[in-house]
Amino acid sequence: MSSTLSRLLACCVLGQLSGCAAPATECAQLATLPRSQLTEAQAPDQTAGPGAAPLATEAAIRAAQGIDPATALEHVELLASDALAGRWARSAEARVAARYIADHFAEAGLTPIGDDNDWWQPLGDEELAPNVVGMLPGQGDDWVVVGAHYDHLRPRGRGDDRIFNGADDNASGVAGLLEIVAAFAELPDPNGASIVFIAFTGEELGLLGSRHFVDHPPLPLERLRAVVNLDMISRGEPGLIFCEGGARSPWLRSLTDRANTRVGLTIRHDEHPDWISGSDHFPFMQKGVPTLYFGVEDHADYHRVSDHADRVLPGLIADVARLSFWILLDAANSGPGEAVSGQPAN
Repeated sequence: MSSTLSRLLACCVLGQLSGCAAPATECAQLATLPRSQLTEAQAPDQTAGPGAAPLATEAAIRAAQGIDPATALEHVELLASDALAGRWARSAEARVAARYIADHFAEAGLTPIGDDNDWWQPLGDEELAPNVVGMLPGQGDDWVVVGAHYDHLRPRGRGDDRIFNGADDNASGVAGLLEIVAAFAELPDPNGASIVFIAFTGEELGLLGSRHFVDHPPLPLERLRAVVNLDMISRGEPGLIFCEGGARSPWLRSLTDRANTRVGLTIRHDEHPDWISGSDHFPFMQKGVPTLYFGVEDHADYHRVSDHADRVLPGLIADVARLSFWILLDAANSGPGEAVSGQPAN
C-alpha cells in the first residue's frame, strides 16, 4: 500500500482524531475496494549491511526508548475504531487492518516472506483475511518470532452498540508489535538471527493463522529459536503484566529477567496454565519451540462491545513492547543457555 493510501486510511478511520478531513467519496471508495486491492502493498528493496549487531549499544538503547505510548495509542484507536467493525477475520475490514499492518512493515524496511514473496500468507480460504508476515534478515539461518493476532469478533445482530471493537483484544498487541518493528528498524546492523514479525489472522476462530503458519513455515521450523506472543497487553494495573512460558524455557525466562532490568515491569510468571492453549503461541509450543506469552487477566470488557480504545493503558503497551524488544534482541544474538544483553546503562 502506498504511503498516500495509508494516510487516507488513517484519515477516513480516525477522522476528527487525526485532525484531517478526507472527502466522503474517497472514504466510501476505500470501504468498497475489491479483495485484490485490499491486499496490495509494495515491499521496499532491502540489502542487509555488514557486521553483527552488538547488544546494549547506544543505538539499541535509543531504539527502545523510542517506543512511544502515544503512537501505540494511535494504532489502537485506528484498529479498534467503529470503521473497522471489530476486524472479524472473514470481513473486508479485517483486510483493511491487514493492509495497514503491511504498510507499516514496508515503511520499516522489512522483507516480505509470505506466499509469492508478498506480505500475505493466505490460509486457503478466500473469505479469510491472511496472515501478515515480514522479516528483518539476520546473518545466519536461525530466526525468532514476535506475533500478535489482529482479528476480533463479528458484529452482533442487534443493539445500540453492535461492534466488538477489540481495543485490548487485540489491537493492543498489534500496536505493541508495530512499535517493536519500528524500534528494530532503527538498528544500523543485522542481528545474528533473523526476526520475523507476524500479525495472525483467525485467532478468535481457533488459532487458524498460527496453526497454518507452523504447518507452512516460510523458514525451517527446526531453526526457530523462540516465539514471543502479545495478546491483550493494555488493561489491569499500570506496570503489571503476566507471562506464560518461562517455566518451560529457563533460557527465555533468563532473557526476560535480564530485559526487565531495563524496563521495570512487575511480571507475574506462569500463574495461568489455562492460558497455554488459548493463543497463538500454542501451535509453536506443540512443535517444541520455546515460547513466551504476555497478556493481562480477563476484565469486565473482555469480548464485550465495551472494549474501547479510551480504556487501554498506552504506557503498559509501550513497556511490554520495550521488554519484548530486549528479549528478542537477546534471543537473536545468543543461544539457549546464554544471555548477553548486559546490565542497564546508568
